[in-house]
Amino acid sequence: MKTSVLLAALLAANPSLAEEAIDPGRIAAVTTGDFDKDGDIDLAMIRQPPPGRSGDDNGIYIYLADPSEGRMVLKSAAPNTVQDSFIYAGESLAIASLPNGSILVTAKNDTPEQRHYEIKLTIAYRNSDFIVAGYSLKENVPYPLDCEVNMLTGKGMKNGKAITTAASATPLDHWSNDTGQQACRR
Repeated sequence: MKTSVLLAALLAANPSLAEEAIDPGRIAAVTTGDFDKDGDIDLAMIRQPPPGRSGDDNGIYIYLADPSEGRMVLKSAAPNTVQDSFIYAGESLAIASLPNGSILVTAKNDTPEQRHYEIKLTIAYRNSDFIVAGYSLKENVPYPLDCEVNMLTGKGMKNGKAITTAASATPLDHWSNDTGQQACRR
């Protein structure tokens, strides 16, 4: 409830922001937190693609509070980043703030007779940029897979066994779900 009040206040205080950057009808999930650890509350959201853009996935948008300008400023825009079509009742998206200031994005499908999966991205603020610090994938097709990788170290676990992949500090706006899947499918 606090998040929806903050979003409503943000849009009411900055009507031009709503017209230029945020179509409230496309917002799938929001969270707030101090992502850049400056003492001000920031905003992260998952937005659905514009109408008529079939094949596009949902985007992650992160706004940082800028007290000097009295508004939120878009810091990272990653359209077409999180899969989910919302066609089936078992599909869901979530975004949450973690106690350490990171952001957790979860896309899940547990629709009967569909490919079941759960993808998680952990996003962290490092060196004035948002990066993908962690990736996890659980799915049942084409075979059972349970994989979790620390993208910063390249170390992880796949089906209970330690794995190592190339470490990367991929900026969120350059992230592709294929990057995480490649790490887990080695």
